Amino acid sequence: MSSSTTSSLTSSKSLTNTRGQAGRDNDEKAVLTKGRVRKLSPCTIAEESYVRPIKRGRVNKNEGGEEQAGPSGSRSKDLEHHKSSELVTLPRARGEQTVQHSQRNIKHGRLQEPTFVIIDLETTDLIHGSLMPHITQIAVKEKETGVSFSVYVMPKMPITPNATRLTGICVDFKGDMLVNGKRVEYVSAHRALTQLRTWLKQFKNVVLVAHNGKAFDFPILMSALKNNKMVKSFLSSVTGFVDSLEVFRNKYPGRRSYKQVDLARKLLGTTYNEHNAIADVQTLTQLVGLCTTSVLLSFRFSSEDIIND
Repeated sequence: MSSSTTSSLTSSKSLTNTRGQAGRDNDEKAVLTKGRVRKLSPCTIAEESYVRPIKRGRVNKNEGGEEQAGPSGSRSKDLEHHKSSELVTLPRARGEQTVQHSQRNIKHGRLQEPTFVIIDLETTDLIHGSLMPHITQIAVKEKETGVSFSVYVMPKMPITPNATRLTGICVDFKGDMLVNGKRVEYVSAHRALTQLRTWLKQFKNVVLVAHNGKAFDFPILMSALKNNKMVKSFLSSVTGFVDSLEVFRNKYPGRRSYKQVDLARKLLGTTYNEHNAIADVQTLTQLVGLCTTSVLLSFRFSSEDIIND
């Protein structure tokens, strides 16, 4: 998972009003907030009977192509490291990628200015082999204007207890989505991705930036797009991707940790809720602001470079 969720969210600073079709199999237990377990009555251990265990064996897909379940025998890893540099070490994008641009970025022989959009996802679990978790929260923010979009997403596979402890996101036995014990508005994955695609269209030459995105956020995003048959239409608004983890490894070599929360503490002197997508993109936007456009573009890669077996 990447080295790179809280109350009702806004979509471009307004609350998404569309309720999705909720499943009844995604109940979880508790939230771990700053090291303390706080019980949530709608999602407590007493309601464990409402959680349907994931069956062993191969992953089945629903009619829309989304994966429904994963192997129950998979060992649970700590989601806290999904924005950590210790989880996955990836080769840096090759130098020639920094000068390769699609034709749509060039107008009258001149390279158009990129629009950097910071993105963060919260999910049902870590990535286990070829099995991708489902998205439970999406947040994005445009680097220069600060315009943002966020939405909670109803997954089609259970949210693991570990994910609930860290993000506060769970689905109760009634099929409602809760964040830290409070019900929130949510939409389906297809609706969320459609809204995100529409939001991105207001910008030109979008480059998505995520911390440890090449190992976590981007593969999961691409998986969701494939499942919803939206890859081509989505990529019509996105010209590239940047993994800020690699940017900061290069810009600040020799540090003990490149986790986003540690970079924020050392470089910005701030702390934040690292398991809420909105707080993540707000902080990463500040961190990315320490880098020049040319530096960010030197780590730009295409969708073909994203690990998504």
